Amino acid sequence: MKKHSLISSMILGSLILGSSASVFAAPKDACDNGDRQEKRMEKRLERMADKLQLTDDQQEAIRSLWEKQEKPGRPAMPGEGLRSLDPNADDYKQQVQKHIEQAQERIAERMQAQAEYKAALYDILTPEQEEKLEKMRDRFDDRRGKGERDRRGHH
Repeated sequence: MKKHSLISSMILGSLILGSSASVFAAPKDACDNGDRQEKRMEKRLERMADKLQLTDDQQEAIRSLWEKQEKPGRPAMPGEGLRSLDPNADDYKQQVQKHIEQAQERIAERMQAQAEYKAALYDILTPEQEEKLEKMRDRFDDRRGKGERDRRGHH
């Protein structure tokens, strides 16, 4: 009797888990996310090609540069790891310091990747195109509420 009850419970449990898994599964069009991102990249490249008068070789080089870039997941916010720490722990200050150092490393890695990307992009562009691109970025930053000085790190 217990064996029969156990089997029934297992079947019921797997049915429940199976149906709840389908509820939480990604929608069908989630697979299209990569397609949408690719379309956005192509649209962005088209605008750049138009505004900067890029040659076909330059467009292909930029497309290749974008494909080589790592696509990291969104890093955790620096304070998120602190929530799990116990302020009463003997080594609390050391744990906080470790989180600070890890956040600094992530920021440094991201800044390094951005610097390398910009250098590689500027290797593709002519000086005139670089100047146009900076003006485009300044206008974009102005619309977002950031001035040229803020974007370049001057206060």
